[in-house]
Amino acid sequence: MEQLNKNPNSSENLNVLETQGLGIDFGGLTALNALDFCVKENEICGLIGPNGAGKTTLFNLLTNIYKPSRGSISFLGQDTSGLIPHQLHRRGMGRTFQNIRLFHRLSVLENILVAMRPSPQDQRKEAYEILRFFQLDSQAEQIAGNLSYGSQRKLEIGRALAGRPKLILLDEPAAGMNPVETKVLSQQIAQIRDRFQVSVLLIEHDMKLVMDICDVIWVLNFGQFIAKGTPFEIAANQQVIEAYLGRKESSRC
Repeated sequence: MEQLNKNPNSSENLNVLETQGLGIDFGGLTALNALDFCVKENEICGLIGPNGAGKTTLFNLLTNIYKPSRGSISFLGQDTSGLIPHQLHRRGMGRTFQNIRLFHRLSVLENILVAMRPSPQDQRKEAYEILRFFQLDSQAEQIAGNLSYGSQRKLEIGRALAGRPKLILLDEPAAGMNPVETKVLSQQIAQIRDRFQVSVLLIEHDMKLVMDICDVIWVLNFGQFIAKGTPFEIAANQQVIEAYLGRKESSRC
């Protein structure tokens, strides 16, 4: 697939999200440690690593589901300590989850409307624009729980965008999708930045998707970052190949 919507000026942009010395312990076991990390404005950023590396734990820290044992998190230039997740949402941070979390008994349209901020604008019109972007507008009145798995995934992303976030965190958005669904979703994620003026941070195991759409990739292993770079740099990084991508001669990246 063609690399879409790359952001050539990402290195010049401001940090939407930044951590310094971030870490968390569980029962004396260090899960994440000394993470200096950032997502820039208008950037599509990938977070990869083996199972158990701490990727979802990092997402839970960034969204204040977990409280860090040390270090700091800044979002839009402000420290986030003491905030609860819905306060972060109001400030402009959206998120999806590994396990789809929809209001399954509500309609597709209602799932979008419930996430919208109070606004004098026509919310139904805005909601339909989001649904059209994900090709779900024809199913607006269907019960969300009756959608196909792939459509439910897209609806969850649409619901996260309905809050007009400045940053959206996508936790394995292509998980469980077939190749056709994954290709469509990949194109849509690549277009989200420009269409919705939002930075994107995603965890994903589909390396083709990650390599095709990300401006920068961070690699996490055993709770610490071992590499950061462009897709080309990460694909050629021997430490990453050994830790995650497999032997160099068999890598598809």
